[in-house]
Amino acid sequence: MRGSPPPILHFLLAFGAGLLTGLSHFVASLLVGMVLLLLTRGLPPRHFVVPVLAGILIGLLDAHHAASQCSRMWADGVRSVTVKVTSAGSNLGSGMPVQAGCHGGIALRWPNRRSVPQSGSLAIVTGEWRGFASGGGVLLVQHSGVVDSSHGGVSAREWVVAVIRELYGNQSPVVEAMLLGRRSNLDPTIREAFVGAGLVHLLAISGFHVGLLAGWAFLLLRAVGLARRFASLGAVGLTLAYAGALGWPVPATRAALMIGAVAWGQIRQRAIRPIGLWATTALLLLMWQPSALTEVGAWLSFAAVWGTTVGGRWMTRLGSRKQLPRMLASSVGATVATAPITAAVFGTVAPIGVLLNLIAIPLAATAIPGLMASLVLAPIWPFLAQRIATGAGVMLKGLVQVASLGAQIPLGQWYVEPGVLAALIPLVGLTGVWWITARGWATAGEARRRALWLGTAALWLPLLNGVIQQTGHTQGRLSLHFLDVGQGDAIVIETPKHRFILVDAGPRTERWDAGRRAVVPFLRRHGAGRLTGAILSHAHLDHLGGLATVLERVPTGWIMEPLVPVPDSNYVTLLDEVGERGIPLLPARQGEEWTLDGVRWHVLHPDTLRQSWGLDLNEDSAVLLIEYGRFRAVLTGDAGVGTEAYLAGTIGPVDLLKVGHHGSRGATGKAWLDELRPTVSVISLGRNRFGHPAPE
Repeated sequence: MRGSPPPILHFLLAFGAGLLTGLSHFVASLLVGMVLLLLTRGLPPRHFVVPVLAGILIGLLDAHHAASQCSRMWADGVRSVTVKVTSAGSNLGSGMPVQAGCHGGIALRWPNRRSVPQSGSLAIVTGEWRGFASGGGVLLVQHSGVVDSSHGGVSAREWVVAVIRELYGNQSPVVEAMLLGRRSNLDPTIREAFVGAGLVHLLAISGFHVGLLAGWAFLLLRAVGLARRFASLGAVGLTLAYAGALGWPVPATRAALMIGAVAWGQIRQRAIRPIGLWATTALLLLMWQPSALTEVGAWLSFAAVWGTTVGGRWMTRLGSRKQLPRMLASSVGATVATAPITAAVFGTVAPIGVLLNLIAIPLAATAIPGLMASLVLAPIWPFLAQRIATGAGVMLKGLVQVASLGAQIPLGQWYVEPGVLAALIPLVGLTGVWWITARGWATAGEARRRALWLGTAALWLPLLNGVIQQTGHTQGRLSLHFLDVGQGDAIVIETPKHRFILVDAGPRTERWDAGRRAVVPFLRRHGAGRLTGAILSHAHLDHLGGLATVLERVPTGWIMEPLVPVPDSNYVTLLDEVGERGIPLLPARQGEEWTLDGVRWHVLHPDTLRQSWGLDLNEDSAVLLIEYGRFRAVLTGDAGVGTEAYLAGTIGPVDLLKVGHHGSRGATGKAWLDELRPTVSVISLGRNRFGHPAPE
C-alpha cells in the first residue's frame, strides 16, 4: 500500500522493544510494544515475534557483558591495579586493567603530564576511583610505577594530536574536538557558545563530518580514474576505517553504515526509500552496538537525519529547486526533530541554529576537508600542510565567531527544566510541522494556510506564558527554591514583588556546570531578568562553581561573601570576573541587615573577631536568617557544630533550616536542633564519596 510503513520499520520496532526488555528497561519496552501493536495490526505474528525474541536475547547478552566491566563493578574508593596504558596524550588518558577480574577500559587522570607512562607500557597505578551516576568513572592516579615499557611508544592517535598542536597552535582544542572527539581541552566558553547557538553538532564527531569525508574521498577516487562502483566502495571503506579509529562513536558509525547502505543500493541498482534506509541503518547499528538504544547521541543522530530528510523532501514536493530554501527546510527539520530530545535531556532548545546553520555549515564544510588534508600532508609535504592549515584555521575562526555571536542573540535559546514534561512543547511543534507537511494532504497553498494558522496560534504563547508566570509568582508571598545541583548548594529566594536573590550557585566540573544546567534555566523559567544580588556562603567550588556562568548570563546587582583571602584559582578567577563586570562586592559580616520587599535579611555569621576566623572556610560560612511576617528560615552554608555553638542562644525557633555541610556528621548537632526546632529541614547533596548525609 502506498504510504504504508515498510516492513523493515516493523522489524526495527519489534527488535527495539525486545532489546529494551533484555536491557532491563521494561517500561520503555512496554511503550514501544504498544506502538508496535498499533502499526502491525493484521500482520502475521511471525513478523514481530521473531525480532522481539532476537532483541531480548541480544539485550540480555549485552547487559551481562556491561555488568562485568570494571567501570561498573568497582565501588568508589582507593584501588591499586595493573593497567596497560592505551592513551597518554595528556594527563587525562585511558588504560586496560590486567588480571583485575573484569574487562573494559577505564579513564585515568594523572597528577601531571610528566608522570604519564608511554602508550603500550604496563604500569601499576594506585589512586582513588570515582564512579559516575551515568556509568563509567575515572581513576585519580596518586602513585604509579612502570612494570614493562618495552611496548611503549607514541600511538597513532597521540601522533595525530601532536601534529594538530604543531599545525594549529591555540586552535588545536577545536580541531581535536571536530576530528577526534576530544573535548577535554576545549575552552568551556567555546563549548557553551556552540551549545547556545545550536551548532554543537559541528563541534563533535557527527554524520556531517563522516559524510564530508565520504564525499571528498569519492570525488578524489573518481578523479584518479576509478569506476563509480569502486570509488563508492573505497569511500565506504575509508569512512568505516575512520569510525573504527575513533572507537566507533554512535553518530560516526551511523553515518558510515548509512553511506555503505546507499553505496550498496546504487551498486545493485536498487531504488532507495529514505525511511527504509533510515530503519535499516538503525537496525544494523543496534545489532552491532545494542547499548546505543539508550544513548542520547544515537537518538539525536537519527532524529537529525530524519528531520533533515523530511524537510528537504517537502521542499522538493513544493517544486522548489533552489538550494537556499532546501537548506533552510532541512535545517528547520533537523532542529524541530531534535528539539524534544534536547529539551528533555539538556533543558535547552536553540531555534537560532536554524539560521546560523546556513552560515556555519558552509564554513565547516570548507574547514573540515582542509583539516584532514593538512594532517595527511604533514609527514609528506610539511610546507603545503602548513599553508592548508592556515586557510582552514581562518574558516575555524569564522565558525567560532558565528557561534559566539549567535549565542548572544536574544530569544535565540530557550531554557527549560530537563525532563519528560520539557519535551511536550517541542513535541507539539513537531506535530504541527507534520500537519503542515503531511504527504497527500498539504499542497503548496494548503501548507501556507496551515503554517499561518500555526503561526497565529504561536503568537498567543508569550501571552499564555505571562499568565502562567504571573500565576506561579505567588504575588504577596516569599518563595525559597532549593535547586537540584548535585553535591553542592544553590538557593533562589523570590520576594513577594518578584525580585530574586541567589544564595550559592552549585558546583562546576568538566562534566557539569550547575550555573548553566540548573540555575540559569530556573531563573529564565521564572522570568528573572536580573538578580537583585547574589550571596556566596564561602569560597568552595561546590558553592561558587556555577556563579561565573550566572554572572555571564544574568545581570546581577551586587555580590556578598565572607571575603576570606583564599589562594584558590577558581575563587581568584571569580573575583577577577566580578571586578571586570563592575559588580559591587560586599563583605558578609555578622550584624549586616537589610529589608527587601518586606523580607528582612540578617547576616548572623561570620564574625572576624572570632578566634578561629580564617582557619577553616567551612566554619567561616555566611549564615543567614530570613524573616517574612512570622516565617523564619536559616541558611547555614557549610558551617559546622563549632559555629553552631558560637551562635547558640541567638536565633530561637525557625520554620525552615538548610542543614549544614550537606548533612555531614560535623554539622547540625543536637543542641542546634533543640534550639531551632525547624518544621522543615532541607539537605542539599548529590552522589558523593563523603558519606553525606551521615546516618544520625
